[in-house]
Amino acid sequence: MKKLIFCISIASLMAFSPLSWSQTSTSTPKETSIDTIRPRYPQDTIRKTVKRDTSTWKRKVDTTTAAISRKAKETGAIAVAAVKDCSLKNVKGPKGETVYVDEYDRRYYINKDGNKVFMKRPPAK
Repeated sequence: MKKLIFCISIASLMAFSPLSWSQTSTSTPKETSIDTIRPRYPQDTIRKTVKRDTSTWKRKVDTTTAAISRKAKETGAIAVAAVKDCSLKNVKGPKGETVYVDEYDRRYYINKDGNKVFMKRPPAK
């Protein structure tokens, strides 16, 4: 019983000791002048500046993300086509792209967006 009372008294002293030291200074805060509280610029100007800055940043991020995803899609499509389909050495696409032949004997190339563009066959002579 003595141990229990001792433990409870130590725990209560430890619990209330941080509260007694919570205010270390007895001085009152200095009064602030109205000039330090009032903003230097009107609030509308600040809001417009922040909105313009975030919209520019968002536009840059969106265009960069789109370019990265387009390049990743193109690279993936080229890798799949190289493994899955046969490439034609003597035929090139309109901008010098590699032309592939799929299992249905259709010719296509991969454009810069990573999409397959099927080519028309020339008429037989």
